[in-house]
Amino acid sequence: MNLRTTGAAASVILCASLLTACSAINPGARATDEREIGDVTAVELDTSGDLVVTLGDEPSLTITAGDRIIDDLTSETDGGVLRLGRKSWGPGTVGPIRYELTVPKLEGVTISGSGDVDADFSGADAVKLAIRGSGDIHATNIDATSLTITLEGSGDITVDGLAADDVTAHIEGSGNITLSGEATEQSLTIEGAGDYDAEELKTVDTIVRIEGSGDVDVFATGTLTANIDGSGSIRYSGDPRVDKSIDGAGEVVPAG
Repeated sequence: MNLRTTGAAASVILCASLLTACSAINPGARATDEREIGDVTAVELDTSGDLVVTLGDEPSLTITAGDRIIDDLTSETDGGVLRLGRKSWGPGTVGPIRYELTVPKLEGVTISGSGDVDADFSGADAVKLAIRGSGDIHATNIDATSLTITLEGSGDITVDGLAADDVTAHIEGSGNITLSGEATEQSLTIEGAGDYDAEELKTVDTIVRIEGSGDVDVFATGTLTANIDGSGSIRYSGDPRVDKSIDGAGEVVPAG
């Protein structure tokens, strides 16, 4: 074997690897891109980064990211849903990404990656929030007939100042949901180890089903129907009439 040739080849491979790594972890100087979008009532974030949604008469989208990757970020509208993604998924980090979205009304947010969303839902009648990954959603100004929450993974969903007739939530994984405000009816299902903090959400009737080890805090003034299969814990306030069924080491107890 020619050691000189082998050494040269190794040097070439090493240099190529270093160049690839450098390009992968250096997104370049900050750049801004204004994108045209159609009528949008929901958004799906498939990338990392921060998405801020505000309300306005004219739909608009502004993306701020490194100039080496900003053209790789996609924004496609289909059936009223704006999908924010990437053309390719190479190794390394893409650096900070910021999306600023303005729409007349927003009814739904889905996170499929590790991004974070802060959204204003003023004027929406039926709101849907979903996380399938490790991102976070912070939702404000929800005054709606219904709120549906689906949490799959380890993300967190926070809703402040909620007013709704019906709240339905499903946690599958280790994510956390925190709600405050008022609702007439509330229904929660936990499959896994997720936590549900709705002690500050004043409801009339609440139904909770836990299959696993989730922890739940709720407030109900009418009825609380609690079913636990496992070691989950339900703490309640509001002095409701309690109907409980426990199979395992779980507990249903008053808060405090």
